[in-house]
Amino acid sequence: MEQSDRCISFHSEPESGNANLIQAQNETSRALSGPVYRFDVFNETNSISLSSGSAGEEDYRIDIIYTLFVGTSDFLLAMARRGNGSQARSPWQTLDV
Repeated sequence: MEQSDRCISFHSEPESGNANLIQAQNETSRALSGPVYRFDVFNETNSISLSSGSAGEEDYRIDIIYTLFVGTSDFLLAMARRGNGSQARSPWQTLDV
């Protein structure tokens, strides 16, 4: 990640996957191998910093959130969605790493 990228959440996916992971693999016709991790990130340069939160936290109005699924494969699965709570999103894509 670049210095202007911020991670909103990170967690490992169960081996059986979840609905988002299954949808990503179905849309791309590619399956990740090994342990799979999900990252939700945003680019700080495409967001607006709001007043500081408590205890060193920062608050942002985020325009676009990127969801990444990463396994031990030589690719990852990526999707972008609006940060305003709408259901608008891009199709899932594979990105070579």
